[in-house]
Amino acid sequence: MRHRKVIQRHFKVRTKVKQRRIGKLKKFFGTLLFFLILIGVFSFISKKVYDFLLFSEKFEIKKIEVKGLETISKDDFLNSCGVKVKDNLINTYFTGLENKIKNNFREIKTLKIHRKFPDTIEFIVTERKPLAWLIDKDKNQFAVDEENMVFELKSLTDNIPQIEIEKDSLRKDGILLLREIKSKKSDLYFDILKLYNIKDRFVILLKNNIKIFWGEYTENSFNKKLYYLNKVMNDAAKRFNGIEYIDLKLYEEGRIIVKPY
Repeated sequence: MRHRKVIQRHFKVRTKVKQRRIGKLKKFFGTLLFFLILIGVFSFISKKVYDFLLFSEKFEIKKIEVKGLETISKDDFLNSCGVKVKDNLINTYFTGLENKIKNNFREIKTLKIHRKFPDTIEFIVTERKPLAWLIDKDKNQFAVDEENMVFELKSLTDNIPQIEIEKDSLRKDGILLLREIKSKKSDLYFDILKLYNIKDRFVILLKNNIKIFWGEYTENSFNKKLYYLNKVMNDAAKRFNGIEYIDLKLYEEGRIIVKPY
């Protein structure tokens, strides 16, 4: 009798364990089914949203605005970027548009792209300003700006000097020198015909054929050199009919050499 009760109790325990397992399995598969349905609904909605955003006529480009162009023609700009009327406005987020345009036009310094929903895209361009021009080893002419960025020279004018320095690190200092002269004494900058180097020292050739042996460029010495140069040039203009060169290389030793004609 006691043995039968033990068997019945053991059977009841096994039944409860089995029921718990079945309950857990039902709960697991119920939860799994819920998430599968949720994923399916989400995928369906996402596909509808995707199709609406990328293929709906609602977001077709109807107007393309380009502002700030100076030397680049609007047609060249638009042909290069590849954006056309009736293209999808949303899709322009995923085409690497900014990098593509900047790679095609090195003369672009900054580019902002504004998307005006639902149907307008606007490009705001800032072009680089040539600080000087140079000739490469193949005799091609290029412009270079104050950041030492070389780009296509659209037209050569007498307003910017030539820079004739092959070594890039030295040319960078030459660009800094021209930039500071333009900023501090623009009339001298516009009188410069050419900036070139003798070893690591800069020589400025003016349009009136006066040579200025500037020496090395350093930020700390620039203002003093410019001050003495201006003072010497004003004094020499009163005393001489013409000047062949002014040598500033030894100005720190109190020696500024002026050679008149």
